[in-house]
Amino acid sequence: MRKILPGRLSLVIGTLVLMAAVATPVLAQFDMEFRDTRVDDILRVLAETYDENIAITGSISATTTVNLKGMDIEEALDVLLGGTPYTWRREGDEQQVLRILPKNTPVTEVFALSYTNADGLAQVIAAQVPAVVINAEPHTNSLIVGGPLSAVREVGWLVKSVDRYRAQVSIKAEMVEVTLTESDARGVDISALFSGTDATGRFSSLFSDGTEPTELRVATLQGDVDVSAVLTAIREDRSARLLSSPEITTLDNQAARVHVGERVPYQRATTETATGATLAEVEFIDVGVKLDVTPSVSDGDLLYLTVHSEVSEVLDQSVQNIPRIGTREADTRVLVRHGDTVVIGGLMKDNDVRVTKKVPLLGDIPLLGFFFRRDTIERTKTEFLVFIRPMILADPGDMLPDERARALREPFYDPTKR
Repeated sequence: MRKILPGRLSLVIGTLVLMAAVATPVLAQFDMEFRDTRVDDILRVLAETYDENIAITGSISATTTVNLKGMDIEEALDVLLGGTPYTWRREGDEQQVLRILPKNTPVTEVFALSYTNADGLAQVIAAQVPAVVINAEPHTNSLIVGGPLSAVREVGWLVKSVDRYRAQVSIKAEMVEVTLTESDARGVDISALFSGTDATGRFSSLFSDGTEPTELRVATLQGDVDVSAVLTAIREDRSARLLSSPEITTLDNQAARVHVGERVPYQRATTETATGATLAEVEFIDVGVKLDVTPSVSDGDLLYLTVHSEVSEVLDQSVQNIPRIGTREADTRVLVRHGDTVVIGGLMKDNDVRVTKKVPLLGDIPLLGFFFRRDTIERTKTEFLVFIRPMILADPGDMLPDERARALREPFYDPTKR
C-alpha cells in the first residue's frame, strides 16, 4: 500500500479550484478539467487534493479528456475510470484506502442491511445482476456477494438505493353499527354530526342526489375528530354499538390486518380409507369484524389508503350443514392527510327480529299459552360505519437521543416540523 505523491504531469491542462469553506477533505468539491492526460497522472492529483490513500497496481497508461467539475472523490473516480478496464473499491479496517483494480478482479463483499429483509433482496439482486453469487445470512440480515469487482459494486449501488428507512403508520379505527330511525332512510348524516365543531371535511360524496343511498359513501374529516363524541351524538336518538376499536402500526406499503371474531368450522368432505375408516375434512370461515388497511406514504404528509372493511355473522346452516354467512363489506381507495379521519358508510342491512309479548305465567302454559301471547316480526335497519385515522410516525433515525426520548411521549409525526 502506498500513497501516490504528486509527480510531473506530462500533458495536464487545467485549473484546480478548492473550496475553502469545506471542513472535511473527503467531502470537498473542486473544479478540474483535463485534456489528453494520462489516467494515472490524474489519480496523483486526486490523491493530493483530497489527502486520500490511492493504491494502484502497475500503470494505467490510457489518456483521457475529462471535466470533473463539482464532484467529490468517489464521483470523480467513477467518471474517470468509467471508460477504462479499471474500477475502485475501499479497503482497510476504516475504509481508508482507495484501491484501483481491474473490473474483472474476483472479490467478496458483505452488505449489512438495516431495513430490508436479506432473503427477499437476495432474490431481487440475483435476477438483476446475474454475474454475482449472492447468499443471504439471516442471523445478521446480511448479503454475502461474490463475483467480478464491477458487478459487486453494482450490487452495492442497488443495496444503497433499496435499503432505506420505510415510514411507519399508526392506524386507529372505530367500527360502529347504528340502528337507523325512520328519518335515516339514506343512512346516518355524518355532516350533521360535525356541524358546529372544529372538524371540517368533504361531505359531498356522502350522499347521492337521488332518493336512494349510494352503495358506498366515503368522506374525509379534517382536524382532530373525537369519535367517542360522535358516538354520543348518534346515541341521542339512535341505538349504536361499538363493534371494534383496533389500533395497529404498520410499515409503508405493508398491509395491516385486524380480525375480531371467531372461526366457524364446517365439514367440507369425507374420505374413506382403505381400512374402512372415515376421515372428515374440516375447513374454517372467519366471521366477525375485519379491517385491512394498506397505507402508502407520499411526499409531505399525504397518505394513500387501500381499505377493506367487513362485518359478518352466521345466519344458519341450511345447506348440507354448511353455514350461511351474512356479510357487509366495502373496498375503497382514498387520499388523506396525516391526522385526518376517513369515514366509510352506506353499508346498510335489514334485520327481522321476532318479538314475543305475553301475559306473565299464563303465556308459558303449554297449548293454552298460545291465547295469552302474541308473536310479531319487527323490521329494523342498521348501518355499518368505519372511522379510520392514519398518523405517520416520526423517523427515529433522524432524531437525536433526547428527541427520541421525547418521541416516546409524543410518538406522532408533526408535518409542520418536517
